[in-house]
Amino acid sequence: MIIFLQIYTYLKNGDQICYKTNDITGYNGENYYYDTIGDQGWAYFKDETNDECHFVFFDPTKCTMDWEQMSVTGMKQGMAESFLNYDNEKILMFEFGNFVDSDDQGSIQISFYEIGSIEQNDKDDYDENAFVIGFRITALILFAFILI
Repeated sequence: MIIFLQIYTYLKNGDQICYKTNDITGYNGENYYYDTIGDQGWAYFKDETNDECHFVFFDPTKCTMDWEQMSVTGMKQGMAESFLNYDNEKILMFEFGNFVDSDDQGSIQISFYEIGSIEQNDKDDYDENAFVIGFRITALILFAFILI
């Protein structure tokens, strides 16, 4: 089955930046996570074979994915979210799920990754070219506590 993922990005004023349909055949099209922070985007997919998780960057100004830099995370049935560490100016991602090579699939493992850096600039919030960013971290953490 062929699966497509449509990526749209918009400016704060509502003008569309880009739109592109990306072929994600081989990955679960109903179960993925993504986020955009400034001019960096990431997506997190599970493959259809064994639900192993994969992480890929995308460019929110062109709506293209960097498939050459895709990495396998070693997690199965995972979830992911990103957050900012303003003190160290880093973009961090965490994922939780089960390790693929573990016999204990009843426990949850958590991995943290540094996926980029940020440059703090107070004027960014008022820049007309600033991206609209959605934060889902609170809901994800609440969901994690419910699972535990």
